[in-house]
Amino acid sequence: MDLRYREATENLAMISANPAVLPAFTSIFSGTTNVQDILPFNSNNALSVGKAGAATSYAGTMDYPLTRSVTQNWTLDPTITPEKLRAMRCACWWVLFGPNNQCGDCSCLYAYSTRSQPGYYFDVAGRLAAIRPGWLRTGRKHDVPKAACYKAHCGDQYVWVLPQDMDCLSQFVLILQSIARVQDDSVLFPKTNTTKVVLDASKLTRPLQHDWLADDAGGNFKTSKVTLYVDQDGFPTPGSGLPSLPRKVRFDNVGLASDLKSAIVAALKGP
Repeated sequence: MDLRYREATENLAMISANPAVLPAFTSIFSGTTNVQDILPFNSNNALSVGKAGAATSYAGTMDYPLTRSVTQNWTLDPTITPEKLRAMRCACWWVLFGPNNQCGDCSCLYAYSTRSQPGYYFDVAGRLAAIRPGWLRTGRKHDVPKAACYKAHCGDQYVWVLPQDMDCLSQFVLILQSIARVQDDSVLFPKTNTTKVVLDASKLTRPLQHDWLADDAGGNFKTSKVTLYVDQDGFPTPGSGLPSLPRKVRFDNVGLASDLKSAIVAALKGP
């Protein structure tokens, strides 16, 4: 979680110093932490014996050189989809400059309506508005208090979060995470409106009956009905809610594509 907090504050500091830059966000979907403790025991004893066989002196030392090593291994998914990067930058703009100082891309933060232009709508404006304003402090290095839980800077521009505002930082990190992990098709609007059409073979003309539904051998019908979907323009589609032409598929996160991730893991374990 510390990585997520630092990632968010670093982006806020960078955009605070230069609002034109794009954020850099990476999701973490797996990782391992290895903690190794070593406690060796060393003991040295020395006994001096006099001429009469009696002990004259004794010296003993014991050494406990305790060591601990911590190693971490994280599997990351960098966000590279342009629409998601624009939405993350707009979310940072909202926190830094307020909802009344938005750029031309900030409409993607809202929900889609029939009056909106076609595009990507992530519907996180309500969650951003619910976060208490003023939780992120900005200033120079000498303004940062020692009690700050998280701080970051870009040049001489600093941002920081105090302990009483950590709940707001957590909500903001969750918003960035939801933008990064959402499926692209689920936030693309407007949705394709399809109509289910059922063709009855008995109502077709005889040539169409044989061309579409007849058995090759005896000329008997294999089925009596054909079901298909058409979009609002009358073009047939592969299924309900699907466009007539497939959209470009982009896997910006390996963690989202389970089949692709499985193929990569299998290739790494291969000879």
